Amino acid sequence: MGRLNFVKDSIISSGEKQYVFEGIFDPDLELFTIAIETNFGSGSLNFDNISLNVINEDKGTIIPLVKKMVALNQLDSKIDRRIIRIFKPQGDEKFFEEELKIGEIITQTLVPGIKCIVPLALYGNEKHTYPIVNESRVAELIKLAYDSWPKDDQGEFKISGADLKIRLADLIILYNALKHSYPYWDDASLNADEIWSKSILRAFSDKTDQDFLKTLKWIANSLNDGHMFVDLNGDSNKDIATLPLLFDVAERKIVVKKVLDSGLIDQVKAGDELIRINGKKPFDILRSTDSLFSGSAQWKLAKSTVALTKGKKDEVVHLNLKRTNQNISIDISRTYPYSEYTSGSDRNNRGKSEWISKDIFYINLNKTTTEVHMAEILKAKSVIVDMRGYLNEDTETFLSHLTDKKLTSNSGMFTPQILYPDYQKVSYAIGSYTIEPALPIVKAKIFLLADATGQSATESFLSAYKQFKVATIVGQPSSGTNGNINLISMPGGYRFVYSGMLVKNPDGSKHHLNGVLPDVVVKNTIKGIKEGKDEILEEAIRLATEDK
Repeated sequence: MGRLNFVKDSIISSGEKQYVFEGIFDPDLELFTIAIETNFGSGSLNFDNISLNVINEDKGTIIPLVKKMVALNQLDSKIDRRIIRIFKPQGDEKFFEEELKIGEIITQTLVPGIKCIVPLALYGNEKHTYPIVNESRVAELIKLAYDSWPKDDQGEFKISGADLKIRLADLIILYNALKHSYPYWDDASLNADEIWSKSILRAFSDKTDQDFLKTLKWIANSLNDGHMFVDLNGDSNKDIATLPLLFDVAERKIVVKKVLDSGLIDQVKAGDELIRINGKKPFDILRSTDSLFSGSAQWKLAKSTVALTKGKKDEVVHLNLKRTNQNISIDISRTYPYSEYTSGSDRNNRGKSEWISKDIFYINLNKTTTEVHMAEILKAKSVIVDMRGYLNEDTETFLSHLTDKKLTSNSGMFTPQILYPDYQKVSYAIGSYTIEPALPIVKAKIFLLADATGQSATESFLSAYKQFKVATIVGQPSSGTNGNINLISMPGGYRFVYSGMLVKNPDGSKHHLNGVLPDVVVKNTIKGIKEGKDEILEEAIRLATEDK
């Protein structure tokens, strides 16, 4: 979808100003999106009275979109979006193939001895459903809800996770949304009722908004979904840092993978075993850090090793290391900016795409695209494609150059069509795609590098290439998280993101948590780490060399 008269550079002044965006769109357009995106360091953007004026044959129809004032406040990421989607009317066309019928009800036991009976379908017209409710009673209920919100001495809303009522309200919102629409309950560590009861107890014990943030992260951890994350508006990592060291797990030991500070290279070496962090066993800290993340075991490990030494910026951390038979004791300050994610290619110093030998070309899709390097790819006998991380291109782009015939497949993505509560009797719309061959056709052997840092779109890429047998995957299982996401915004500034789509491998086998499995498995070794080797890449080079 294109942008119509997009003039972001003009929205730079303070004060009120009216903006008009004009353009012509296809009459068959099914979805029209208006997006407001801010990228500012401080302050806020307020907007109101947004409307869409559709002019057809000199007749105008004005559709009000936003009537009341809406504010976009500064986020830690400095990016905020509000998106309004307008769907083309479909007349009497069904939303889903299946429909609820008048007379269908649900009967649910709330507590022993008390049940609720709720109709799932009602008669109605364009204005209301039947029976018509008493509008004054509804107004009273809304006012009562409004008056019950916490306020400060000036009568302004004071909504924070430090308030028990807000914490309980958020859990009710979250519990109902997840129970209704989360597709992977079978893979959760606890069932819905266990999570509900334990999170309620935690909420009563929590005192601050940060305490409750940890409770929400505990919920996410229990649900095992790599898409899942929780954040708090205004929360910042600016005072959080890590040691300038990257760690990895090899042969059941935590070892230094990479030294990021040149001033430490004479004191700390790749391959040094981590024995203690401030007197604590590193695996105990790793397990504790693991509890802050959600997803598969391999995804949690990838993120936990990055977060292993995170804490207050510039604080000194005491490490005990072991190098062969030498014990090393060292104090290091947390000076390296903390990021939850580091791609597998970055962990192995893989940056630019380049010739490995006169016949083997390496391309890093975290940094570039196959289109940019098509000339080199066409000359190579073997191409090694690094997919350890997030990609810069979609599945079809390169795949279309690897086939001389049309390829058709289901995408493995099942969009739930939810009519009933608690994710019961769910049907699915199954996605599919077709790849048309594109010139020039690439004749080189293709090797794909994979590990747990490859997630979502990367996994679509990997699973398609595996299905059509056009490449050999070398490395380790991918993250095991694909599909689209749902977002829940809750009072107090909390946001909870989770997978909304059920995803399987194209052959119907399980993808969630398992990931895309490599054809050739490569495990990290302490010897390889000490020698600074990228063992996954080296195995691909060996295979490519033997395949000549």
